[in-house]
Amino acid sequence: MGGNATLKVDIRLIAATHVDLKSAIDRGSFREDLYHRLNVFSIEVPPLRKRRDDIRGLAARFVQTASEKYGKAVSGISDAAHGCLLNHDWPGNIRQLQNAIEHAVIKADGQLILAQDLPDELTRGNAQADSRMPKLYDAINDATKRIILDAIRSADGNIAEAARLLGVHPNNLHRLIARHNLKDDVGSIRIRGTSA
Repeated sequence: MGGNATLKVDIRLIAATHVDLKSAIDRGSFREDLYHRLNVFSIEVPPLRKRRDDIRGLAARFVQTASEKYGKAVSGISDAAHGCLLNHDWPGNIRQLQNAIEHAVIKADGQLILAQDLPDELTRGNAQADSRMPKLYDAINDATKRIILDAIRSADGNIAEAARLLGVHPNNLHRLIARHNLKDDVGSIRIRGTSA
């Protein structure tokens, strides 16, 4: 800049956009000569919602990197959480998926990301959904509560035994009990168990 000598450079320019440039040229909002300078070799990458087969692999990779970043032992994603990921439209594409997984890794208590660990916009049904149908998040919460309480009943109120039945560490079970506001229910089961 500002000199009068010719300097030769060897560069490769990569440009990316989410805009349909041919339509932008027709509307007069993008210069046609610039389009032809840039458009030597085009690669069209469809949005994530049109390549849902990629979601599992990308999510697994993001779990790995986020777990390393935050020092967590999260190593996978539950089937219910995968269902939420596959059913979302991803208007923010891969960056939104990456952020959602990072959010879930931070929130996760165990080795698996559960549906309730995901951001609310992925688990809540949309406002137009039939109100008689349970929202996915609520249905998962209800099922989780029922499973926890059934295990504690089967173990006569013994948390360590209930954790063994569920295949989780007792500390994880205590966290699940707190997360789902089950302390009173568990307390009543334990009282009945000790009085029998």
